[in-house]
Amino acid sequence: MIKKKKLFKNSVVHGISTFLILSYYHYTTASFEILNRSSLNAEGGVKVGSVVFIQGSVDYFGPQHLPYAIPALLVLIFLSLPPPLLLISYPLLWKVKAKLRRSNAENENDTTLWPIRKLLPLIDSFQGVFRDNCRMFAGLLFLWRLILSAIVALSTDLTELFLLIEIALLSILTIHALVRPYKQRLYNVVDGMMLANMALINLLKWYVSVPSTSDISSQVVELLVAIQLFLLYLPLICVAGYTVFRLLKRFHVIPDELKFSLAEEGASIAGNNGVNRKETFKGRKTCADEDLFSRAAELNTPPSKNVTCSEAGIETNNTTITNLGTD
Repeated sequence: MIKKKKLFKNSVVHGISTFLILSYYHYTTASFEILNRSSLNAEGGVKVGSVVFIQGSVDYFGPQHLPYAIPALLVLIFLSLPPPLLLISYPLLWKVKAKLRRSNAENENDTTLWPIRKLLPLIDSFQGVFRDNCRMFAGLLFLWRLILSAIVALSTDLTELFLLIEIALLSILTIHALVRPYKQRLYNVVDGMMLANMALINLLKWYVSVPSTSDISSQVVELLVAIQLFLLYLPLICVAGYTVFRLLKRFHVIPDELKFSLAEEGASIAGNNGVNRKETFKGRKTCADEDLFSRAAELNTPPSKNVTCSEAGIETNNTTITNLGTD
């Protein structure tokens, strides 16, 4: 059997993933700014041509603009569009591949849809933190950045800029709060807080920048700017605090029993009396609840409140399970 050669090694996968996450917004925004245009009007509002928005003396797609416009188009086509399209459409493409593989079941070395199989490590590096039915959110995160970068680059008015960004952030916040796509509850909480923080910063910046509020007192402006700076550095403060907490816990300055209750989505469920129902026995073997009930079903004897492991057919050192109870 021919050994399949991997397209990506783990180090290469991590490098590509980090590059896309850190630089996606920047090169996408730069491409949109290069391709942004403005109309050139004569007296009476007659349109006489189009120029580059960031440099009004250059004709749009003219000889001076083409050396910059063509690379910008290539970046959008080959670097900006593929990540969201691939990560969003991946479940559908996988179903297509499964159907084609069933039709070619006799071929063990199936090469159908080669890019999908070869790109699986890269795709999983983005989708691994999401729940199984929410893996498309890995692509939606890139799509949100694509939309925000387009708004920033193509908006020509401050009011239009802040209004569109606020609508986009609130829409993204609503979707993420309703779906909660991450496996861990803590990630969902941090995601919602970050989006709410950005929406609040944008709202304060909008209030200070619009012309209708230019007559507000300097003290109010200074207070709003201070609040914006605090909100900007708040994530860094939280990360630093969490890092210090982990270091103190690592060196046993803080007891190991102190944990964040939001760390896991499926945290241990407390019983009716508020005590964790997971029991630890000192015998040679432990008698788990599922083993007890399955064995009792085989013996055709319903489990009672006081059932010993010996009655269930499991050897222990006279360890008795008591107070199992029913919820």
